[in-house]
Amino acid sequence: MAFEKAAIGGAACYVGAFIAALCFVLACPVEIPGALLDGLPMTAICYDILVGLLLVTTVALVAGQVAKDKDPQMAKKGYILASACGIVSILLALQVLVYSYIFCHVAVPYIWNGIPGVMEKGFRDQCHDIPHKEYFGKVLTEGCPHQCAYGIGEMAGFGSDAAVQASLAGGIPTLTIPQPKYNGMSEPPGVCVSDEEYDQMQEVADHEGELTAHVLTTLISTLILSLFGAVLSIVGLVVEAVEGRESAKVDPLTGVYEQLPA
Repeated sequence: MAFEKAAIGGAACYVGAFIAALCFVLACPVEIPGALLDGLPMTAICYDILVGLLLVTTVALVAGQVAKDKDPQMAKKGYILASACGIVSILLALQVLVYSYIFCHVAVPYIWNGIPGVMEKGFRDQCHDIPHKEYFGKVLTEGCPHQCAYGIGEMAGFGSDAAVQASLAGGIPTLTIPQPKYNGMSEPPGVCVSDEEYDQMQEVADHEGELTAHVLTTLISTLILSLFGAVLSIVGLVVEAVEGRESAKVDPLTGVYEQLPA
């Protein structure tokens, strides 16, 4: 029947959207430092919810079709749940797409090179090597391979806020940058960043174009497939309702709809 085809098509679209959403993280061309994700806390939450909803919509459609012979209302309930979750998935996919693109294409260069009119030096130029110093066994200065004015997480916050302002509002971003962390007289101000974290940040900056292309490919695919899945779910719900009314008759004595035998 038509609504069964709609259910199969919708489930296939949602499975494709689920796979594309997973590829956004699992097939990322570079390793993203965990601290860098601090710049997009809401987007990370939206992504987790998106993946969960895509899985729920697929299960709802399949379960509705499997159980419809025992309970005809299960197919309808599956369509309703899939349609509602599908619409929310579209909104979440759009949020993740827009903010991930802004972060990769605008915020990452801000973090690495500096924010125009706000922060002259980016992460690349604000870090320097601090040699370890001791005097008669007493540590005077703790050594650090990359002593930076701000950590990756802090820079991610500055860069993402500036990128959103510049992309959505236009003009020069307006941010208040706090003073670097004070570590006492024996250590320079700022944050010590390990070689691993610094190299990961440099790799992200060097592959910004490739990372942006990956974001667009995976998340646009997720958005389009989620849209098709939601449309098919709604179409299936409408078709199921129409076919249900056409297969019913009114009892002339009671005026109540009775289902015709198959």
